[in-house]
Amino acid sequence: SQTKTHAEFYSNLGNPEKDFRNNNLTNLILDFLKKGSLLDIGAGIGFLLYQASKNSRKVKGLEPDEGLVDLSKKLFGELNIAQTSLDNYESREKFDNIIAVDVLECIADYKGALKKMVSFLNNGGRLILVVPAYPSLFGSRDKLMGYFRRFNKKEFFLELESLNLKIIKIRYWNFLMVLPYWILYKVFKKESFFDSTRGGKNRKNLLSKFLDFWFKYVENKINLSFGLSLIFVAEKRVIPMNLQKRVNL
Repeated sequence: SQTKTHAEFYSNLGNPEKDFRNNNLTNLILDFLKKGSLLDIGAGIGFLLYQASKNSRKVKGLEPDEGLVDLSKKLFGELNIAQTSLDNYESREKFDNIIAVDVLECIADYKGALKKMVSFLNNGGRLILVVPAYPSLFGSRDKLMGYFRRFNKKEFFLELESLNLKIIKIRYWNFLMVLPYWILYKVFKKESFFDSTRGGKNRKNLLSKFLDFWFKYVENKINLSFGLSLIFVAEKRVIPMNLQKRVNL
């Protein structure tokens, strides 16, 4: 039967390390991290936090879905995940890295969310964002997932630059699925979490094996300049002390 929630999907998936999408995307994101602390906004089942913590990195996650937080404990033990949303999270703590994967499209006031993320960054800290690309692709699956939007590369670039961020990398990801996505969710208006192709318990599926190979050896190595997702890596600019004093005045 078709899953209807993220918690149900990941529970049915089984081993998250065999989910070709999240596993390969996580490996790619980990390569972008700087040394230091990490805040994962929308931590989900905690897979990325779990992988990052292997390098003795100080990690923390925010996840509003109680079902996903409970599942993370079953899969990975006690990770430092607070069951709360970014909107409700308040802290004086600053981080060297902040990650938000497939989060901003789910927030109505995403511009306010971006400003709050930047406020939690150390000077020179790194913000890594993964968002769905191409507003023209917005369709039935986006609505099923609770998305408000998909993002335009140039417009989002300008929005990030306006927040005192220096963009150091932009790339597309998930080249192969653009045409199938358009056919399934724009033309036929299907609803699906890709249950049968993501791996996990379906790891023996030949399509899953091929896609895992594709992401590992092609997508993660080469920016094909086209894809379902956009990845932005930006750093918070360091304001000179003399300018900081002027701002404070």
